[in-house]
Amino acid sequence: MAGLTWLSLSLAVLMVATSIYCAGRLVVSRRRGGGTQHDVDAVHVVMGVVMAGMLAGALSFGWSGLWEVFFAVSAAWFGWQSISALVRFRARRGTISHHVGHLVTSAAMCAMFVAVPAANAGASTSASAGMAGMAGSEGVRWWPFVAVLLAVVLFGYANFYIRALILAGPRSTDFGGGSMARRKPVTLSPRLALGCEIVMSLTMSYMLMVLR
Repeated sequence: MAGLTWLSLSLAVLMVATSIYCAGRLVVSRRRGGGTQHDVDAVHVVMGVVMAGMLAGALSFGWSGLWEVFFAVSAAWFGWQSISALVRFRARRGTISHHVGHLVTSAAMCAMFVAVPAANAGASTSASAGMAGMAGSEGVRWWPFVAVLLAVVLFGYANFYIRALILAGPRSTDFGGGSMARRKPVTLSPRLALGCEIVMSLTMSYMLMVLR
């Protein structure tokens, strides 16, 4: 991991920037009375900070139980959203996939905290040692397989969001069901939100491969 320290730290900075942007979306949308998915942005604020801490090895993992509960609740919420979208007669397939994507990211975060010893994870403040400490979960035999599976799924979702961003029309990037025709501030840009989905999916996929 020593050779990848620069990458881990760079991704940590990117995750902090993503959290700040999502927090800005929440503030702007609240003042303007809508225009964003509050549940998604709120989870991204927390998830980005936690991922940054894991990558940089600077986050105190004494709260690992709290993170497990938070991401378990988040996974349950997006699981319910996925089922609700699935049973709705007019629900778009992109909307369902969008909710399932957030279900997978929340489940992946929860799995990392369940499978990885918290004490080892917070033992060092360096990026390489912090990530390496999390990798030492030899007692959890199912973790390497699950980590690879989740990483592949998240990479697939990153590709899904990239295609939506580059190849599809503006309306297809609005998975929340709202209209893109209305003029929105840059902070609430659905394309910037898709960029957040992409970088978070790819970063988490990288983390899963390293931590296995």
